Parts: sequence; structure tokens; C-alpha cells
Amino acid sequence: MGDISPRLTYNTRMELVIKAKFAKQALFTILAILIILHILGLAMINLFPDLDFMQRLVRQFDLNDKENLPTLFGGLLLLFSGTLLFIIGFAKRRTNDTYSYHWLLLGLIFLYLSIDESITLHKYMLDVLGTLRDQLGSLVVLLPLGLLALALGYFYWRFLTGLPNNTRWRFILAGGLYVGAAFGLQQLDEFYKATYGQNPGYTALTTLEESLELLGIVLFIGALLDYMVNELPDLKLKFGA
Repeated sequence: MGDISPRLTYNTRMELVIKAKFAKQALFTILAILIILHILGLAMINLFPDLDFMQRLVRQFDLNDKENLPTLFGGLLLLFSGTLLFIIGFAKRRTNDTYSYHWLLLGLIFLYLSIDESITLHKYMLDVLGTLRDQLGSLVVLLPLGLLALALGYFYWRFLTGLPNNTRWRFILAGGLYVGAAFGLQQLDEFYKATYGQNPGYTALTTLEESLELLGIVLFIGALLDYMVNELPDLKLKFGA
């Protein structure tokens, strides 16, 4: 007679669920806390300028400094953005989407930005470009870079116009905040510093610059998550040998 005793089976499948609304709220909350701690830290330094431990503590929350919590947060934001872009890109490849490589290239760009946030690769690259400019001339160095920027702009123009209206404008807003802060406000910071020195006005400008950079990335992540919810509702991540 066969064995008819009940058998227990275990489903070892694991599902990774990211709630878009919760993730966005969490990121905005962390960003707000970091900005508040940064401002409080500046006030504490002014109140207790001679306390060394206070200087070290405040540095951990200084948006304008490196190798601290805001830098870690910024690097993780960029890495998370890159991860989401890779997920979207590979999902689009499975459906032979025209713009799958646009998503994947964006993922690589954000992966580079996340590494750069931690070890400031751009400073070494700027030094190399400066040396080449001095040896070969500005035109020889800047012309290829300008052509590369135009090529990327053309490459992504159709990609941008092919996005849903809501996603497109949210991408533009997020990108405008990030690029405007990273390049536009940074140049204003340097001009102000050279003209007036490192006074409270300069500190306010640099705080605004760093805050808008982080806000731009958080807004971009929010747009990516909502895009995935609306455009890739059947997307599932599976892990297996």
C-alpha cells in the first residue's frame, strides 16, 4: 500500500517588493533631516567655535564636506538610481524596446556618478584635461568634448520625447535641479568666494547647491519608481542559481 501520509512543502521563493510611495517618503524625510542637521550644525559651530569635539561632530552632517553621512547618502541615491535604470533597461530589452540601450547607458552614467561621489574622480579628470589643454590648446580638448555633448543630446532627445508626459517633465525638473546646482550654482559659489570670501553668504550658497543636488536625485528616483509602477506593472525580480 502506498504512502498516503501528508507531506509538508515549503515555498522558498522570495519576492522583493518596493513600495514607491513609502520609498519616496523615506528619501524625502532623510533628506530633510540631513538638511536640518546641517543647519543646526552651522549654528552650533558659531555658538561653540572652540570645542573640537563639536567640530568633528558637525562635520559628519556637513553638506559641504566629504566622507560623511550626506556624502554616503548622495552616493547611495546615485547607486539606487543606476540600479533602477538597469532594471528598466533589461526589462525593455526583453521586449525589444527601441530605447532599452538609452536606459542602460543612463544606468552606467549614474553608476559612475555614484563612484565619483565617493572618491571624486572628476577632480582627477579635470586635472588631466587641464594638462592636455595647456599642452595641446583649448580648441583641441574642448572641441571633442563639445561634439560628444551634442551627440549625447541628440541621442537622448528622441528618448526624452518618447517618455510619458508626466515622466518626461519630472525627468527635466530633476535633471535641471541637479545640473543647475552642480554646475550653475557651483560657478556662482566660486565667484562669490573669490569676491567676498567665505562668509555666511557663501555658506548659504553652498548649502543651497548641495541641497538642490540631492533633491534633484530624490525627485529622479521618485519619477523612476512611478514609471516602473505605471509602465512595467508585471515586472518581477527573480533570484536563482
